[in-house]
Amino acid sequence: MEKKAWPDHKRECRCLKSCKPRYPPDSVRLLGRVIVKLMDEKPSESERLYSFYDLESNIDKLTEDKKEGLRQLAMTFQHFMREEINDASQLPPSFDLFEAFAKVSLKICLCVRAVSQSFTLCCLQTCLEPPWYIEDC
Repeated sequence: MEKKAWPDHKRECRCLKSCKPRYPPDSVRLLGRVIVKLMDEKPSESERLYSFYDLESNIDKLTEDKKEGLRQLAMTFQHFMREEINDASQLPPSFDLFEAFAKVSLKICLCVRAVSQSFTLCCLQTCLEPPWYIEDC
């Protein structure tokens, strides 16, 4: 299993090393993995039924405070992924980083456990309030 996960982790590891010792929150790391998958791979069978693009962000229902929290996550993401993504042109076509964070932070309130790594996507209140963000990696 570790060998299969290495290509994904290799890119993430480079980004983590650049932020050492101040690591980003799990939601930033998760979105990094989602974007890498969207950029690199053809959709799997299950992704043909439902894709990341099918999720709703419900941005219009957010308070200004929650939107500010998402903006902070987006800035943290850009800093974290700078080793892999130099500018927005490298993102998948028509990809909106702010909207993507709204999707992973608001719609997916579940725990994802993976072998040797665990990401916990918490509910809105926990995800959008300090101390999750990094001031400077």
